[in-house]
Amino acid sequence: MSQLQPGSACGCSGNCRNGLARGEILPRPESAQGVTHRLDTGCGKIYLTVNYQPENGEILETFITTGSDGGCLIYTEATSRLISLALRAGVAVNEIVEQLDSTHSCPAYQLARGRGKEVSLGKSCPSAIAKRLAEIAAELSPDHGAADKESCCPQGEKAAFSLMAEARDLSTAANQ
Repeated sequence: MSQLQPGSACGCSGNCRNGLARGEILPRPESAQGVTHRLDTGCGKIYLTVNYQPENGEILETFITTGSDGGCLIYTEATSRLISLALRAGVAVNEIVEQLDSTHSCPAYQLARGRGKEVSLGKSCPSAIAKRLAEIAAELSPDHGAADKESCCPQGEKAAFSLMAEARDLSTAANQ
């Protein structure tokens, strides 16, 4: 994990909402805008909904639900709640992505891929969620498309774009 400045959850100048005091949790907003993406996993489909503030692209919460063809309902609900809690506690998206993406490979995920099933990029459900979350964070960035990402929280933005580029490179290599 990154070394952070005292008193700042993200290490920035303190101008963003990530400057929360230790243990402070922001309340869930009254309303937010959202996008939902389908992920195909070794156990079936899961749907990742990411709610964000349209004014600045700040991700506020996630909802992960399973499709009718499988997946672990309890696992996905717990993962979604923990991601949302971490976001509201000021944890940078890139830190959440790093943790989810560093999990081990799932045998069902790898078996499905080995049998030729089209599965989402990743090696497990958490990994697929991480990769899609990084892509969404990059797309929602106010500077989307800029060559040099700078924002009030540059660590999160640059890491999200780095993970998105890495995911695309891995996808290209896997399809060759």
